Amino acid sequence: MFVSDVLPRKEAKHAGGTTIFNYIRSLSDQGHEIALITFIDRREKHEAEELKRHCERVIAIPRNRPLLSKLIRIPLLLIYPIECWRAVYDVRFSRSVKRLLEEFQPDLVQMEEPWMFFYAKHVQRSRRILDEHDVFLQIKFRAFLKERNPVKKILALAEFIKMTIYEMKCVAAADMVFTRSEKDRMFLRGLFPEADVQILEPWISFEKLLELPLVPPSERTILYFGDMGREVNIQAAGYFCDEVFPHIKKRVPDARFVIAGANPPREILKRGNDKDVNVTGYVPRMEDIYGACRVFVAPMLVGGGIIVKILDAMAAGRPVVTTRIGNEGIQAVDGEQLFVVHAAEAFAEQVVRLLEDDDLWRKTARAGRDFCTTKYKWDEIVQRVNGHYLRMMEQDS
Repeated sequence: MFVSDVLPRKEAKHAGGTTIFNYIRSLSDQGHEIALITFIDRREKHEAEELKRHCERVIAIPRNRPLLSKLIRIPLLLIYPIECWRAVYDVRFSRSVKRLLEEFQPDLVQMEEPWMFFYAKHVQRSRRILDEHDVFLQIKFRAFLKERNPVKKILALAEFIKMTIYEMKCVAAADMVFTRSEKDRMFLRGLFPEADVQILEPWISFEKLLELPLVPPSERTILYFGDMGREVNIQAAGYFCDEVFPHIKKRVPDARFVIAGANPPREILKRGNDKDVNVTGYVPRMEDIYGACRVFVAPMLVGGGIIVKILDAMAAGRPVVTTRIGNEGIQAVDGEQLFVVHAAEAFAEQVVRLLEDDDLWRKTARAGRDFCTTKYKWDEIVQRVNGHYLRMMEQDS
């Protein structure tokens, strides 16, 4: 049984939703009976129907809440981080979880993200699994360190403290924890040596990306791609525009920067006022946007886990320039499979090299694609994860 805050979808606008959809699909093919309870937005109602092909039960709870319900939940901000506050204390969802547990009687209940572990209190007879898409206390700590505004820094510190307390309680109470990377797994094992922490790799579909030719595009186009409604992506794109791109333009006057991805806020849309910056919004076919770019940049300032868009770019044969944070979950070889830099001028210098040097471009593109095809094989990943589930079930037999 999966408990999710976003609807798992075949073509979700966020990597987490796509990953869980494909695990549900693959586990169903392996013979598991699966139930799902999830929040949905209004426009997603018809999307939930596709999941019924893979699930015995699907319960979709609309995310919109009455004003009174929202007002009642405001005091929870004193206890829970903002992400948890948005998801917890939903009476409809809570009642539906309890009813589904009674009717479906699952062996395992997997809760996506720490804030959905709030509903673990209803799980009495099943094994409880926490799926940590990221270790969020690390993200909150980095946001606190980066913040310069005194008032916002205090608020960021409060968020970090609340998330640390809450997330560690969830990890301690779970029978098994999934992380997306070895680095995150070792971090949690360091805090909880006895915890059962395993890796659940993200879904990555390289099929169409691998069809792109390893030929350097003639246009000097630089790409950043992600869900632009997320703060980590807003910060990354803004940093590149303000701190890195001006250095590139001095060296490569015809360079263009493309910001692609759904839900761009006003502050990102305004970037498009620059004639050399293009904000596309949602892109239905990733291969088109990757195929048109020469260099992919991921100037991540905060974040954690595996940055899927970096792997997509590498599979597409597009050289990647990123930061230490961008590569820490992937662990590709710096200078060979991608480039890791942090200071703005050094970042710009590496991008310029890839824009101008075709031989370096080809060498990096080939090494990055080989890294992806060697390390990420979906059938093998599903077999490993299925083994963890079966081990948990055997512990109760």
